[in-house]
Formats: sequence, structure tokens, C-alpha cells
Amino acid sequence: MFFYHTLAQSSPPLGFRLVVTPPGLEENIDYSDIPPLTDEFFERSTLRIPADQAHNFVQLARDVKQWFQAQGEQYKTLINNVLRQYRENNKTQHIDRTFEKFDRQFPT
Repeated sequence: MFFYHTLAQSSPPLGFRLVVTPPGLEENIDYSDIPPLTDEFFERSTLRIPADQAHNFVQLARDVKQWFQAQGEQYKTLINNVLRQYRENNKTQHIDRTFEKFDRQFPT
């Protein structure tokens, strides 16, 4: 996940440059001129999820997530299995609701 931050207009306009550091030389990067990330930065930021990852984003209630996590390391697999089982158990209900809607729209 990435945070996108809208910078305030400034004069003169801010310029950006990309510097590629060879692998293994990260320890030589000088971070002294980078301002700290404050609460204000995150309050003004917007969470942007890349499109290829957005389809996997589901927001769970904190207590639900904690319960699944307490079940073990494979809690994400458990969530998928529970949802699959729910889907299988409710297939006929969905079909019944679809036919009811169809019957209301096109009475015989």
C-alpha cells in the first residue's frame, strides 16, 4: 500500500528527482534533509491502493480480524474457507431471491 500526499502550492514550484541506488549501498543514503513524517502529514494524506491489489482489499471489523488471527498463522486461509462455505450454503437462497425479483418484474 502506498500513501499519496498532496503538497501545498509553493513558490518556486518544488522539483523532484529520482536517484537509483545500487543494491547494497542503501546505508550510504543521506536522509538528513528529509523532513519527519508527522501526524499532520498522515491526516492530509490519502491511502491509494494499486488497482491490481484493490480487488483483495476487504475491511474487517477489528474484533472479527482479531478472532481469526487468534486461530493461528493461516487465518487468511481460514477467512477464505469460511466465506466459501457461506457461499456454498447460500447458493439456493440467492437463486430463490433472483427468481422472486424476476417474478415481480415479469408477472405471468
